[in-house]
Amino acid sequence: MPMDHPLPLIHFDNVTIRFTNGTTIENISFKVSMGEKFLIYGKSGIGKTTFFRLLLGFEKAHCGHIFFNGEPVNEHTVWTVRKNIAYVSQDLDIGSGPVRSMIKSFFSYAHTKVHAYNDATIEELFAFFDLPLKILQEDYAKLSGGEKQRIALIVVLLLKRDIFLLDEATSSLDRELKLRVIEFFTSRPEWTVLTISHDQDWLTARGLTVLKVGA
Repeated sequence: MPMDHPLPLIHFDNVTIRFTNGTTIENISFKVSMGEKFLIYGKSGIGKTTFFRLLLGFEKAHCGHIFFNGEPVNEHTVWTVRKNIAYVSQDLDIGSGPVRSMIKSFFSYAHTKVHAYNDATIEELFAFFDLPLKILQEDYAKLSGGEKQRIALIVVLLLKRDIFLLDEATSSLDRELKLRVIEFFTSRPEWTVLTISHDQDWLTARGLTVLKVGA
């Protein structure tokens, strides 16, 4: 009797992306299983971010199909996708005002209220990411790129989701902290992590399935 094989959590099936500058990424297929760590690797500016935008329903592929948990990603299913995924974008302008107030605001939405704001957890995460607690009182807009990147990572961790999309999420960190973050996300078997990067440190990290995009 044949064994049942679980459906992949994420499946890109012969997806083609065409960009306005005339370049294309053609016939890309890959599957990501629950708990897998997956790297989309390629030089900066080649269009890697589009993979995440397609999965989250912000763009549509020119050809091919994208599935999440066995269901096609479309206008009827995209909110289920978004509610299950924690996404760190390259765009770090995620809020304004004092950092503590900004973080609290993320827990005011209907789909995030299930997780209460927790000072103890925030203090632990600030310590892990080498951030002084005084930053909680500072204006987010005035923080450095590296500080903003760490705040964005803290926010997605506070959401307590098991699927992470990390788009160049360590690009503004020093190497010691970057390696710590890579180990942090790749060492947890219960997490599914998709990373976009052109960083050699991600490419050489243990346990990553790699899709190289472009030459």
